Amino acid sequence: MSIKRFSKRAVLTLLPVVAVMSAATLSACSGDGEDSGTEYVMTIDLDTADAPLLVVNEVGAQKEHRYGEARLVGSAEFAGEQVEVELLAIINYLNGNGPFSGFWTFTAPNGDRLAFTYAGSTEQRDGAGTLRGEVEVLGGTGRFVNVTGSGVVDGRRNGEFGSGTVITYTITMNLDGLA
Repeated sequence: MSIKRFSKRAVLTLLPVVAVMSAATLSACSGDGEDSGTEYVMTIDLDTADAPLLVVNEVGAQKEHRYGEARLVGSAEFAGEQVEVELLAIINYLNGNGPFSGFWTFTAPNGDRLAFTYAGSTEQRDGAGTLRGEVEVLGGTGRFVNVTGSGVVDGRRNGEFGSGTVITYTITMNLDGLA
């Protein structure tokens, strides 16, 4: 996939519905060519303190190795309709650093779903954590069945790992086949 400049911009606002999503915006850019797809840039704040599922185990002399799973949920406007957003993640951190993997799922009101794989790593430095990873369309149902694409995820946690802070995720993805 080649990088192209985008000529049109539309700004959509994601509406937070549950406590795990405190603020979000979504902007979409149409490409100039048929094969460029549509670029979506989504910023989502997820509150780990109110996560519906957060299981973190600690081992080691100083409990420096933390591993576990999380489920964070919210609601957003995506592709012209309100969708439920779910993030499932598995972590394996040593002193706040290490790999993560999981899935993002967007579910439309009629049950149509769009799912992305999610993988990368995080780094803890000076009391804050940053993360960088990739997303790739896993598949879809209904109106999302023909969607393909991939992108990157960047994130920031303003606090030590496990402090119950908000993580700000920015997902930038280029999608084809979105009706």
